Amino acid sequence: MLSVTNKQVAILNKVNELAERYGLKPTDFNAALQLSEDWKLEYNTSPKDPEKKKQFDKMLKSLGVDTNQQYPSMVTEADNIYTALEKAISLAPRARTKER
Repeated sequence: MLSVTNKQVAILNKVNELAERYGLKPTDFNAALQLSEDWKLEYNTSPKDPEKKKQFDKMLKSLGVDTNQQYPSMVTEADNIYTALEKAISLAPRARTKER
């Protein structure tokens, strides 16, 4: 049976919130959490569209993640990942609203 914790959900919610700030949808890429002694937040797919890929790389850089890795990732404690995501969100551009 798969067990999901509130910390896992909280981190992935922040991943999606940050992505939205960069004009990305959760379906544009894949992020996964791997749990061991340290937690690993890994981005194992990226957007195929060149403009979205550019925004995706900006998003990763805002987290301090090396975009040259095959699978860009952060490896640290859960609290550090969450804090990095919160900081990146606070500095990220606001999502633009569409004019009607």
